[in-house]
Amino acid sequence: MSTPSAPLGSDHSGCLSVVMPCFNEEATVALVCKQVLESPYTGQLIVVDDGSTDATADIVSSIDDPRVRLVRQPRTVEKGQRSAEGSHW
Repeated sequence: MSTPSAPLGSDHSGCLSVVMPCFNEEATVALVCKQVLESPYTGQLIVVDDGSTDATADIVSSIDDPRVRLVRQPRTVEKGQRSAEGSHW
């Protein structure tokens, strides 16, 4: 059995950074962001919009919470495509 690194009852408030990739998620992105932000452990939510063509980025931009950061990618790049192009990350 593992030993916790901090005593039970310790304040872990805001200790997590959550990275959430999304593509054309206008129907669900607001609800999912709300649920992530409701956790007392969420210190920041980084939403990576992979070139959505719907209102996903606009919805995320309208969230009034300083923990939310929107990163826009110009288009979705799949792992197989990166490999075919010689980019391995």
